[in-house]
Amino acid sequence: MIVMMHQDTVQFSHPETRRGEVFLANMSAEMYRCLDWKSKRLGRSAYDGDGNEISFADWHPVFLEKRELMTRGVSLTALRRELRDLP
Repeated sequence: MIVMMHQDTVQFSHPETRRGEVFLANMSAEMYRCLDWKSKRLGRSAYDGDGNEISFADWHPVFLEKRELMTRGVSLTALRRELRDLP
């Protein structure tokens, strides 16, 4: 796992991220199934914002291909914000 500091922001690089992918968020398998992204991929180990592994049984990291984000013209930040606002 790599945590990079850029001025006042911290960018987390999930260790399961593959080349050409971005880490979207941690979520349940049920929420994952509701995502409308062709390139979505469910990972194995979720981590909190401090880089500690989360031990919830149904909590997984989710990854998307950068190319699909760019093709759809969606900002990763906006998509994460949208996911946080879901009920």
